[in-house]
Amino acid sequence: MSYFLFLSIFLGIPLLIISGLTWLDFRKGRWLPDTLMAVPFWIVLLGHVCVAVVYTTPWDNYLVATGVWYYEPRLVTGITLGWVPIEEYTYFVLQTLWVGLLLRWLAVRIPYDSGLPGRGGRYRWIPTLSLGALWFLALLLLAWGWDPGTYLGLILAWAIPPVMLQFAFGGDILWRSRRLVTVVLVIGVLYLSVSDSLAIGSGTWTIDPGQSLNIFLGGVLPLEEFLFFGITNVLIVLGVTLVLSKDNHERFARLRKSLTRRPSPEAFRERGRANGTFLEVVNLSKSYQEGDTNHSILREACVEIARGEFVAILGKSGSGKSTLLNLISGIDQVDGGEIWIQGLNLTSMNELQRTLFRRQSIGFIFQFFNLIPTLTVWENVILPLELEGKGDESGLKKAEALLREVGLFDRKDAFPDLLSGGEQQRVAIARALVHDPLLVLADEPTGNLDDETGKQVLSLLDRLTRQAGKNLILVTHSLEAAKYADRVLYLRDGKLKGI
Repeated sequence: MSYFLFLSIFLGIPLLIISGLTWLDFRKGRWLPDTLMAVPFWIVLLGHVCVAVVYTTPWDNYLVATGVWYYEPRLVTGITLGWVPIEEYTYFVLQTLWVGLLLRWLAVRIPYDSGLPGRGGRYRWIPTLSLGALWFLALLLLAWGWDPGTYLGLILAWAIPPVMLQFAFGGDILWRSRRLVTVVLVIGVLYLSVSDSLAIGSGTWTIDPGQSLNIFLGGVLPLEEFLFFGITNVLIVLGVTLVLSKDNHERFARLRKSLTRRPSPEAFRERGRANGTFLEVVNLSKSYQEGDTNHSILREACVEIARGEFVAILGKSGSGKSTLLNLISGIDQVDGGEIWIQGLNLTSMNELQRTLFRRQSIGFIFQFFNLIPTLTVWENVILPLELEGKGDESGLKKAEALLREVGLFDRKDAFPDLLSGGEQQRVAIARALVHDPLLVLADEPTGNLDDETGKQVLSLLDRLTRQAGKNLILVTHSLEAAKYADRVLYLRDGKLKGI
């Protein structure tokens, strides 16, 4: 079987099939999960094709030049780049395209875990250090000069470093996609191994027995070839997943910032505790002019908040708690410093951009409820959806589910003035969550309620935000209210300090 015939049958046909299935997904509006849409998929896929060809070229040429593997001259076109026939380069292009499209097709169908795992460092450093030890052993094997271990040592020495880099940077992010990654790898490795067995059996290419362990799977496939398909598929699948991941891009943005600016001591200590930063406030300053007097409210305030974290902020009246929320939401503009939310620099946006970001990404809960008195409970809750053009069936179902969660679906046609204070605040909670915001800001949500009703509202707010995986920042005077939070900060003298 000629090499191009092999490529046509075993990669060309599957590639046409998966391309057709992907096209049908586009026609039916089946998109990747939002967390895997940081970069357009086609750019990521074509980028990996280029990387695959560039990275494999010197390694593949070395294998052919040293006779580790060789091909039957009668079964190739004779066109070579260096030592390697053009068919081999074509193989890496087709493999990357097929595996990438398979990943995309399955990603639409396999659930994606929400939120990064707790203590995510172990998902990064344990595999990285383990792979590092294996890489060191591979180098020792090559240095030893034991001929039967040559091909095995070359595969491991060549392929392990980029896999280590992938795990070191995003092992915890990859853990969220473990089901998707596992399914794609199993399908890809098994299929390509079987097809490789057929190619070797027909004499298309051959592995030098003197530089191989001569351990055969199924009596035909060298162990090293199985390992080769496994590790090349790992490189493609992990690479595409990480580049598509929004979490990965946020982490890269934070790394870039850390290399270009020196954080304050307070921010540095916070960063050491944070795991998967969601919001970062850096050297934030804000003051107001009153006549000839300048009132400094915030003085280089710094804090980092982890993804999914519930943070309470205590402080005296006039200490700047509400001002801080207004700055985080983009209502007010900072005098100095930066605010980063999920890798987006809020302080670099103009007023229109901040307004759109606030409307799409922030949920508000106020002390005095701020329900529109001329709208019913139902109309108040779906208002954020209407503003975003999301008032379709799925949006309305979510609104209904939230009203049932807060126990007010049977009052959906009532106007706010017919509700108690606690009921109005429960409506406000549903309204704050209905458009799936990134962040919920609660400014004294129990300040206008009695103690018992306040506890009920806080318990409900805590449960619903955690259930939805949202970040919550609560501004309050109440130590009792702050006990619901994962972390409590105190705003004093314009700075945020831990308690």
